[in-house]
Amino acid sequence: MEAAKCCPATWLLPLLLLLVHSPATMVTCRAEMESVDYIMIILTGDATGRLLRYDPATGAAAVLATGLAFPNGVALSADGTHLVVAETARCRLLRHWLRGPRAGATEPFADLPGYPDNVRLAAGDGGDDTSAYYWVALNRDKAWMEEGTTPRSVAAVRVRAADGAVDRALRGLGNATVSEVVERPGGALWLGSVDTPYVGLFRTGGGL
Repeated sequence: MEAAKCCPATWLLPLLLLLVHSPATMVTCRAEMESVDYIMIILTGDATGRLLRYDPATGAAAVLATGLAFPNGVALSADGTHLVVAETARCRLLRHWLRGPRAGATEPFADLPGYPDNVRLAAGDGGDDTSAYYWVALNRDKAWMEEGTTPRSVAAVRVRAADGAVDRALRGLGNATVSEVVERPGGALWLGSVDTPYVGLFRTGGGL
């Protein structure tokens, strides 16, 4: 098995959590993957992705979940009881339990209107899952194969942490795809895209 390469990962202290698509490497970076590769993964229904837990103190890695269809983002819940994993090819979010009576189980969490590319927690006023939510960037929406990416395409959605329901959707961002959405205090949304050499800023005024 090769050593980890260049991808950033999400920390769950003291463990490092990694999304892995290739069984031959520790981590496969999206930057090393040609666009035709991930499109073929989606079209062929490949489901060889895994969720790994890596302990940097010992160098040991453990497989938490297998059979994932293009895992492509991970976030720790506000209360630390579970992970939310973006599964691109199946247009959904998964929940993997770390603690509690269902520890070790992986289950569907949210159905999405497109192909997720990263997921980021945004803590609500209560600081727990009752008020928190997730921003999920959509590399393409489900109408992409018929219409392509247009200004009408859904570019990102907000998902309630309490029940996995989509309660907000962003459209009208032009023809560029969105690969990252991060919310900052005051409701400002920072948008990243693999198609553009800049980061976008969408000011909501806290009204979302």
